[in-house]
Amino acid sequence: MVVRVLAMKAFLLIVFCLFGINISLAEQSDHQLVVKLDEDYQQLAGDIYLAQGHRAGLINDLDFLRSEYQKDISQGNLAKANGILLANLKLFPTQPDNALVVSFVDDLLQHNERQLAETIYGRIEAANESGDFSYLNFIFAKYYARQRDWPQVNQLLPQISINLTGEDADYAYLLQGLSRQFLKQHRQSIESYDAISETSAYFVHARLNTALANIRQGWTTEAQSIITKLIPVSRSRENTELTNRMFVVLGYALLQQEFFRDARDAFRNVESDSVHTNRALFGIALSAISLGDLETGLNAVNLLKQRESDDLSRDEAYLLLPYIYERLDQRQSIEDSFSAAINHYQARILELEALKNLPLDYSQIHLEDTGRLILREQEFDFSNQHPPYLLTNRRNLGQLSSEINDAEFSLRIDRLIEQYDQLLNEIVISLIDQQIAYLNSYLNQARYGLARHYDYQNRDLK
Repeated sequence: MVVRVLAMKAFLLIVFCLFGINISLAEQSDHQLVVKLDEDYQQLAGDIYLAQGHRAGLINDLDFLRSEYQKDISQGNLAKANGILLANLKLFPTQPDNALVVSFVDDLLQHNERQLAETIYGRIEAANESGDFSYLNFIFAKYYARQRDWPQVNQLLPQISINLTGEDADYAYLLQGLSRQFLKQHRQSIESYDAISETSAYFVHARLNTALANIRQGWTTEAQSIITKLIPVSRSRENTELTNRMFVVLGYALLQQEFFRDARDAFRNVESDSVHTNRALFGIALSAISLGDLETGLNAVNLLKQRESDDLSRDEAYLLLPYIYERLDQRQSIEDSFSAAINHYQARILELEALKNLPLDYSQIHLEDTGRLILREQEFDFSNQHPPYLLTNRRNLGQLSSEINDAEFSLRIDRLIEQYDQLLNEIVISLIDQQIAYLNSYLNQARYGLARHYDYQNRDLK
């Protein structure tokens, strides 16, 4: 029974990590402040670019404007680049599918200069009441997908235009499916994924998401069938990490169905240097224990403990180890493993508490494509709770601060930087506190387990 509870917990964990759609009231409050600060940033940046534009020279060639813009951006001259662009909007063609227009809008959105991108969009829209904006809408949909703003993605892609072709159309269907999936419209999301051709670069992603949608609806058998057929396709396309992820999802789906041997075999296919290795090792341990193969379970847990990266699977391994020793009736090892777990959790908590007291150093912050925030070698789940533009705006403000000499603008920049720093510090502390809460729960379980072990030993002596 204990193993089945652990297996279910691990299965739910991976599904929730993959979807990341549970939002607390505190996170909603943070999100409202993030949106407000973004509005303030867009207003301030727009005012600065307008002032810069008044001093910028006029350009009569769009290709030259593109070249100057890219040069200034690469040199960190954000205000100059966008000021010149704003001053020369008359150069922009009014065709919404013009390649240079699309390229400019895409670049602006990459730097979260949304107000300026919307200005270009609005200017073109005013000149084309009946024009086809499918490609520009697609560019904006990609931007909102990066920010995890799925309602906006869904609104921009209600249906995929026939004017989007090839890989662009397939990616649009993928985004449409993701938006529906995150909005819990699982059946509709599957329809979007089914529209992606087998030859597409996004086919494997779409089929995996279809399997996840089936899991969310309780159709685990169908999900298993999809993933089993998909793995050879993914391998043939050398999608190594995606294939590793599939084996993990498949393993936990099989584990939930109590197909322990098949689950163990699925987990064993995950490569040893993958970002999914920790979850695979934990899955191997659960599967092996359920099969009574305690030596394999013990080996998997010890390998997991030796891993350098800290995550939930590695932390939970410290609690799983004494359970294995209890099954093996190795009493001294039970005591030693509970003590090691207590020491591990205490050390991790102290490490995280120390991190909370350090000043926020942006040179030590890195946001991965996966949405994981790396801060001084510690990993946190950032993008499932907060939009990435939060960090983009803070970096932009730093650039503007070093570029702008105007006293009034400098004061406004400094005030907004202070607000961003305060919010980011609170968010980082909140992310750290979330991990500490998990660790405290594990610590209490380890202490209880050790106390229970001593109690049983004392009973045996009587």
